[in-house]
Amino acid sequence: QSDSTYFGSWNWMKSRGGFSGATITPQSEGYAIRIELSPDSIYTVSRSGELPISKRFSIRHETLPHSSDPVDIISFPDDPVRLSAAIGLLGRDTLKLVDQYMDGYTSYYLREM
Repeated sequence: QSDSTYFGSWNWMKSRGGFSGATITPQSEGYAIRIELSPDSIYTVSRSGELPISKRFSIRHETLPHSSDPVDIISFPDDPVRLSAAIGLLGRDTLKLVDQYMDGYTSYYLREM
């Protein structure tokens, strides 16, 4: 897939994982999250009631140690806190982000039309 596949605005639907393997949603947590991936490599995340945060991102295609199938990886070179995640689409309208660390989350976002 090309980077342009992921461009656009996405609304958080749910996340699964963490230490307990829980599923969290906007309803269970009391806030919404919207992310935007722009063609100029800017990732903007907006959480209900907070100012948006923007940072640079890059997407590369690579094979991970635990899989033989190559995947797209989104990373944030200027942000030492936000680690990389596997990124992919389920169908045309669902974005999947998989944290690349132990006890991370798999998060799903619906494309904003």
